[in-house]
Amino acid sequence: MLWFIFIVMAVAAILFATYPLLKAKNLVSTVSVSIVAIVLVVAFGMYLKIGSPSTQSADSGQSIEEMLVSMEARLMGEPDNLEGWEMLARSYFNNNNYSKAASAYEHVIKIDGGKDSLTLADFGEVLFIADESTINGRAGQLFEQAIQLDPNNSKALFYGGMAASRRGDKDSAIQRWEQFLAMTEGQELPAELTNFLHTQIAMLKGEPVPSPHVAQAAAEAPAADAIVQIDVTIGQAARAAANANSVVWIIARDPAQPNPPVAVVRRSVADLPTRISLSDSNAMMASRPLSALRQFEVVARVSPAGARQAVSGDWFGTTLVIPTEKSEISVTIDQQVP
Repeated sequence: MLWFIFIVMAVAAILFATYPLLKAKNLVSTVSVSIVAIVLVVAFGMYLKIGSPSTQSADSGQSIEEMLVSMEARLMGEPDNLEGWEMLARSYFNNNNYSKAASAYEHVIKIDGGKDSLTLADFGEVLFIADESTINGRAGQLFEQAIQLDPNNSKALFYGGMAASRRGDKDSAIQRWEQFLAMTEGQELPAELTNFLHTQIAMLKGEPVPSPHVAQAAAEAPAADAIVQIDVTIGQAARAAANANSVVWIIARDPAQPNPPVAVVRRSVADLPTRISLSDSNAMMASRPLSALRQFEVVARVSPAGARQAVSGDWFGTTLVIPTEKSEISVTIDQQVP
């Protein structure tokens, strides 16, 4: 019975995590949405019965992590069980155990021969979240393979555009991000994600960077929905060194896993001082909501070139946020990247 409960919870988590991607690819029908809702309701009922994932079951004394280890041990005796290894990989991912998820995805690829585009993109995402530098190596290769198998794989296009941009392939980055935006037009993507992509595309094309005021209203959540409200100011030395039109990135990130950031808001030096509100609507990925973090770091950084990555000479300010203790904080941009 306990394994049935675990499987229901795992399926619910997988469906919840993959729903945005499926929706972007127009693979979610009204019926499948209803199924997702039913599974989530059942899983929630089971959750109430057995407690939170961090607690132990009264029946077995096993935590979710221990149950995953047990499941992996069982699958070792079933090396060709593709569905089982896929579920294990996604379950480890949803439990934030990226090294175990990566190992499970390695096994999945051995079984299916690396012929499934979605699996390759999922594997690449796991590697990238665990270590952003892999976008220049194994993760980037997986996204390339995924795109070759399915040129309309939205997750592979998003990350593949990032990989192309990192290696200086501007044309591929532009084509992939524009295709991603076209495919997801009308879908419920975070405003800051689309704003970020439009900004990057304009920079790659050498065109003027779009003004942030267009997305500003959507990016600011109502106070009732805000997880934290941030007063962003800039020190005298930083203001004197910066151009009024320079981009200011306000980034929320997990201190334990800073890349990729959880949420991003874009402003300009001319907007400062300003108050912004961050909520789950600002999340870069629906599977990584801001509300899931017990604490997070807020970084406000001036970028004359509009680049997301910090470079020597950039002015910035940072603070640690624990929303349950304080929902209003301030950040002053008065430090400089060495």
